[in-house]
Amino acid sequence: MIDLTEAYAEHFPGILNFAWTRLRDRCEAEDVAQEVFARAFVKLHTLRDEAKFHSWLFTIAQNEIVTNVRARRRRRRHAEAASQDERTSDDALIEARERCREVAELIARLTPSRRRALGLNVAGVTHMSVAQRALVFHAREALRR
Repeated sequence: MIDLTEAYAEHFPGILNFAWTRLRDRCEAEDVAQEVFARAFVKLHTLRDEAKFHSWLFTIAQNEIVTNVRARRRRRRHAEAASQDERTSDDALIEARERCREVAELIARLTPSRRRALGLNVAGVTHMSVAQRALVFHAREALRR
């Protein structure tokens, strides 16, 4: 029977180095090495030939590295998508603010009576005189130009 305490002391440095050479990140390599021994502890009963323990352990390590790399790629894609969404959102906000500024400048150019009429229309006043409606019409036409 394999003593995992001894196996840990003997194989951990090699597993850590194996993981580091593939991941190039010390923290992730340490996490992978720890996970390898946690999995080995749980799956030790599946090892059929104790002479192949070293190979079996490094196979677990390789599988953990692949899992780690896939997770890293998913995190990176998610971060890039979130960054793109943020930029798109920022661009839309900038465009909306610019459009509001343009409309405000156009409204400022209207005569006071047209501004009031347009304000009544925007406020939803439904009972306007023919004269007020004409002012709204002319205000809109002025804004379109």
